[in-house]
Amino acid sequence: MEGIREVFVPSKDTDKTVISVLDDDDVVEKAVRQHESRRKDERLTTTTEAESVPTSTSRGPPSRTSGMFTGLFGARKAMESSSSDDPPPEKKNFFRSLQGETAPSTTKSMIQRLTDERRGETSSAAHEPAPQPESVLKDEPEKVLKDEPEQVLKETPPTPLVFDPEEGYPDNPHLIHHKLVISSSKAYANLFTQMRDVNSDSAQFVFYARRAMRLLAEDAIAELPHEKISITTPCGLCEGIKPIPAERLCAVSIIRAGDALLECVRECLPNVPVGKILIQRDESTKEKKPKLYYGKLPPDIADKDGVILCDPMLATGGSAKMAINTLVQVGVHPEKIIFANVICCPEGLHALALTWPQVKIVTAQVDQSLNDEKFIVPGLGDYGDRFFNTIAET
Repeated sequence: MEGIREVFVPSKDTDKTVISVLDDDDVVEKAVRQHESRRKDERLTTTTEAESVPTSTSRGPPSRTSGMFTGLFGARKAMESSSSDDPPPEKKNFFRSLQGETAPSTTKSMIQRLTDERRGETSSAAHEPAPQPESVLKDEPEKVLKDEPEQVLKETPPTPLVFDPEEGYPDNPHLIHHKLVISSSKAYANLFTQMRDVNSDSAQFVFYARRAMRLLAEDAIAELPHEKISITTPCGLCEGIKPIPAERLCAVSIIRAGDALLECVRECLPNVPVGKILIQRDESTKEKKPKLYYGKLPPDIADKDGVILCDPMLATGGSAKMAINTLVQVGVHPEKIIFANVICCPEGLHALALTWPQVKIVTAQVDQSLNDEKFIVPGLGDYGDRFFNTIAET
């Protein structure tokens, strides 16, 4: 409350008794005298009531919070029992008497000293600026200047973790490849069930595979750069994005299974330029090493803003590494490449993380591992043979 002053005066039974009055010297002196007189009368006439008043065990002034609420009660009591010596009515509301023992007579010098101290504190507080926390003045600017450049300048990917295949891979595939994006859709549960089933014929496989690849293609395209725009709907304004024109992109398939996924990408981007890379695994070797047979890419592929590399399966990672190496050799920056595949496994993710950690991988399913024949388990078999119906009859 503005205009209220707390005055501490000695007491016989306690160290201090506090009263709060209007910030005026005459009123202060008058309030102290009235307080002394009233408390002395109460002590002489009502000894029992005086003894029932609780006495604080602390040897210091009461807190400002307790003084505020008990003081308001005392102010009302002072107004009700005011005598002819009371101050004018407009000043009665500012009187406050706190609980305590009888206050003896107080000299005018004490009141004057308290008045001077109070006025000196008010004057200095009015001209001095409020102190700021040290953290605001020093720590916070240093934190902003220190942290932001690290986020802006950190362009190189983190060092990939090296895992021992014999000891296994972590359950979280994002720990294997830090730029892995897993496409999420409730539709995948049924689609993969039908695709994996050995009893599904080629027509059934193609039907469900195309549905799954269309979802995957949309998510892969969504990872390409875009700009934010504002549009007008029939009902108002709306924030949206503007994708890169298809002409500034390129879709490259690893023949033959990659052609199936490529067509789903072209359904979403009809004008996208197309490249082809023919890589096949050498089945005569135990490691199933890849071999490059053919490559045909747009002449300006190095100037494209993004390249989607299509291959439904990421098993050992040999074909993917060779295809990425082919793109980089013609000038494509690895950070512009998005490798889209339907199913992958930890071994393939680890192989790409060690060689091309800058390449983003978008997949729909991360399976358990590879078997001795370097096929994904549980997988779905040879994707190309099942999609193009070239499974050898047994």
